Amino acid sequence: MNGYIDLHLHSTFSDGALTPAQLVHHALDAHLRAIAITDHDTVDGNTEALAEGQARGLEVIPGVELSIAYSRGELHILGYYVDHLDPALHEELRRLREYRRRRNPQIIRKLAELGIELNLEAIRAKINNGNVGRPHIAAAMVESGYVRSVKEAFNRYLRKDGPAYVPKEMLSAPEGIQLVRRFGGVPVLAHPLTLEIQDSAELADFLSQLKADGLGGIEAYYLSDSRCPVELYRDIAQRLDLCLTGGSDFHGPVKPEVAIGTGRGKTRLPYHLVDELKARRTSAPALTTDTGGSSARLNL
Repeated sequence: MNGYIDLHLHSTFSDGALTPAQLVHHALDAHLRAIAITDHDTVDGNTEALAEGQARGLEVIPGVELSIAYSRGELHILGYYVDHLDPALHEELRRLREYRRRRNPQIIRKLAELGIELNLEAIRAKINNGNVGRPHIAAAMVESGYVRSVKEAFNRYLRKDGPAYVPKEMLSAPEGIQLVRRFGGVPVLAHPLTLEIQDSAELADFLSQLKADGLGGIEAYYLSDSRCPVELYRDIAQRLDLCLTGGSDFHGPVKPEVAIGTGRGKTRLPYHLVDELKARRTSAPALTTDTGGSSARLNL
């Protein structure tokens, strides 16, 4: 089928700036046929997105993004087609979000020690659901005049190994992958470039380990970074029988340089990647709003 997609979007239910319904509208403005809501450690925004997608004629794939402990920091697992209505999944994710809530006051304290005074409750009050993430803290730093941009806030203070960075309490890779599978989803490794594995053989070995844990795919097309070695990812995926996905990691105005559907460049992803993802599903119920759509297909 023809059409364009973006399978990595964040809403106000985690650290994005737009509501799930607004993401649907933006996706339609960008002439997309299908999107996935992949908020951090929550599926709460999927119901709104699915309803709006059905009303507006956009296919919406329910998803989530999990933070996973990794020897060099952390990695992320995207879970597609998870049963976002299952109360047991909501409880598992609530526990993970509680880890994050305990982390935020530590970040605020570190910033205070550096002369940056922020009020966490005031930041939380500006967010629909109160789930504060580092982008929200960075935006408050901009608003208070401590930095000129969210990017500067991360580069100077909030990035990994930055002076105000606080590590998360996270799942292991097998735990995260199996969590996605337990609730009917397809686990996909997000933006593998951030693993900082330079050697192709080492990367293949690492992905082989994740495959043994139940990994179903690789986000080979990460539209926010043009350095992605897509051909290498394709080769490894073919050898390990993994599907390929892609997306922009769109957060809205908090990251204005990243556009929905294209990221930081002009590449658009074809709908056939969704077909391949659907073939990896571990549960039968259809959880998307598939509406047809029409656009030119790229041969990626």
